[in-house]
Amino acid sequence: MASLSSPVSLHHRHLTPRRIQITCGTRGNRPPLQCGRALSSESILAIQSLKRLSLSTNPDRSFPTSTFSRLLKPDLVAIISELNRQNQPQLALMVFSFLRTDPSYKTDLSLYASLISSFGESRSEDAGMKVDELVSDLMKEKSDGFKEEERMKVTRVVRALVKAGRGEAVKRVYQEMKRCGFEADEYLFRVLVRGLKRLGEEVAAKEVENDFKEWWYQGSDRGKLERELKVLDEMPQRDGKLQEI
Repeated sequence: MASLSSPVSLHHRHLTPRRIQITCGTRGNRPPLQCGRALSSESILAIQSLKRLSLSTNPDRSFPTSTFSRLLKPDLVAIISELNRQNQPQLALMVFSFLRTDPSYKTDLSLYASLISSFGESRSEDAGMKVDELVSDLMKEKSDGFKEEERMKVTRVVRALVKAGRGEAVKRVYQEMKRCGFEADEYLFRVLVRGLKRLGEEVAAKEVENDFKEWWYQGSDRGKLERELKVLDEMPQRDGKLQEI
C-alpha cells in the first residue's frame, strides 16, 4: 500500500502562506493624519472646490459660500485642520473667516494656534503680517479676557507665536493676560520666559520672571521660596529652537 505521508507533507507545504513585509510612508513632507480627524465626503468635495478656486485666474470667482454653508461646524473645523496639515494656510484662513460669520461661533483658541503655526512655517513677511492680523482679531474677540479653563490653549497660542518669531505679538498677548487678570501657571511662565529670551526680548522676559516670582511667593511659604525660585535660573539658554515641553 502506498504511503500517504509524502503527499500530505507536500500538500501542507504548498498551503503554507508566504509572509510579505509592506512598508508605508507619508507623502512628501506632510505630517500623518491624526486619529479622529476623518473628513466626510462633503468636506472633501468642499476642499476640492476651494482648491479649484485658488487655481482659477477668473477675478470674479468668490468663496464658494453655498458649498460650505451646507457643512456643520465640526466639518469646517476638520477642513481647517486638514488644510493646515497640507501647508495651505491661506485656504485655511478663508474657511476660518467663513466660520466666524456663523452667529453661533465662539472664539476657538486652538484654531488660532493652528493657523499661527501654519503661517509661521514660512517665516515670510506676508505670513508674519497674517500672524499679526490673527492676533489682533483674537484680542478683539477676547476683549472680555481669557478664561481659566483656556490656560492650555493660551499656552498653545504663545508657543505658536514664539515659533513664528513674533516677539511683539507674544508681549501683546502677555499684556492682555495681565490686563484681564488671567493667572498663568508655572508651565506657561516657562514658555513665556524661554520664548521671549529666544526672540531677544530680554526686558520683557525679565518682567515675566519678576511676575513669576511674585506669583510663586503668594502660593509658597518663605522657606520653600528660595529653593523653588531656582527653577528659572536653571533654565537652559538655547539659541536654537524652543525646547518642547
